[in-house]
Amino acid sequence: MAPRLGSGMTDPRDGAGPSRRPPHVRGRSGGGLSWAWVVLGVLCGIGLVVLGIRDGHPVDVVVGVVVMALCIVLSRPSRQAIGRRLVAGRPRADVGSAPVVVYWRADDLRSVRLRGALRDVRDELVWVNNFWDAEGERLVRQYHDGHELLPMVMIDGQPFLDPAPDVVRAAVEEHRDEQSRHRGRSDD
Repeated sequence: MAPRLGSGMTDPRDGAGPSRRPPHVRGRSGGGLSWAWVVLGVLCGIGLVVLGIRDGHPVDVVVGVVVMALCIVLSRPSRQAIGRRLVAGRPRADVGSAPVVVYWRADDLRSVRLRGALRDVRDELVWVNNFWDAEGERLVRQYHDGHELLPMVMIDGQPFLDPAPDVVRAAVEEHRDEQSRHRGRSDD
């Protein structure tokens, strides 16, 4: 059975949709560019420290040390290592029974925007970070011709690629209303 698609998406298996790779799709590692920025920043910091020591300017030394520290701490590889430690051992959410599931990644700008826009209903959604969840990544790739296009929101089993926050919020409110009606019937 072919998966149902929403938000104007076409099934890549039927040949109707475009087959080219979107420009914003990246691999899992993010490439060597992350490390290049870290190395460049550290080299600039070392240069400031050396020049500050040679010329007797302690402010340059301090600025150089701060630049190096910021480049290392704020680099994507360091953030990922910190993130791995923070989420290690967390149980995987029960995705099968959730009415609204958001597949996202912290390094994807659209995912971060959607997550920020849904702060008010964040606890009512199941969030699957595809950086850590290979099953979630496989599901997203299934709907997008092998590409990991994010964020993808599954609403009642139907995928929506980068939906507007209002669409997700309306689905959450609809399920909240259904639950309250169901509770009202069971109380009778």
